[in-house]
Amino acid sequence: MDKNKKSIYEPIKASKGKRLAAFLLDFILFISLFTGVMFIMSWITGYQQNSSLLQEAYIKYGIYLPNPNGNGYYMCSDSDSSCITAWENFSKDSQALYYYSHALELTLLIITVSAFISLLIFEFIIPLLLKNGRTIGMYVMKIGLIDQEGIKANHIQLFIRFLFGKFIILTALPLYGIMFLIFNAFGGGIGLILAVVIILLNFALLIWTKKSQGIADYLGRVYAINIEETMIFSSLEELNHYKALEKQNK
Repeated sequence: MDKNKKSIYEPIKASKGKRLAAFLLDFILFISLFTGVMFIMSWITGYQQNSSLLQEAYIKYGIYLPNPNGNGYYMCSDSDSSCITAWENFSKDSQALYYYSHALELTLLIITVSAFISLLIFEFIIPLLLKNGRTIGMYVMKIGLIDQEGIKANHIQLFIRFLFGKFIILTALPLYGIMFLIFNAFGGGIGLILAVVIILLNFALLIWTKKSQGIADYLGRVYAINIEETMIFSSLEELNHYKALEKQNK
């Protein structure tokens, strides 16, 4: 280990500017990966075929109406009595209802599986390969993760951070909230409110907590440090060894 590090056993927390830059880079790369996985999942599940059948049913019952300019269709307005009638007729067609419910099921399945695979790669596998819990953005910005004791974050902590923090709370719940709003299912607006609350809470924790720990960091019991100015110890024994050496040298 480099003994010229500015800090021996008192970690130097990563600045908010560095964390923001790392987040933006990671976000761009993650969206690219997520989009690619979703495309593959859509092909595997036959989503496009079901979507085409659902659109045909919407057109048949007058839920989708042709644009006056002849370019595509638009959805009828709920305030229009003919639209209400169209939905009533649609709901009486068991096959059309199947296409609708299947579209919702496939959408949730594709989003969930794609998010899980993408986050597993981006927030767990890559940090293991790059070491010190670093994503690509964190690697570029020279940020690492350590646990509450000030030592290297272990595999279990990184997995908990990925699964419960990054996937379930910060990704799945907000995405479900938005999807429920789009499909007007399971409370609709309540889902959107939940998504907004989770996102705002995470940013609030990042800004105001002492160690700038977001929800995922808190669950994994880790926090971000400047890897250039902090010595990362592989175990508590190694940390205590350096503390003892420092006392001897005083």
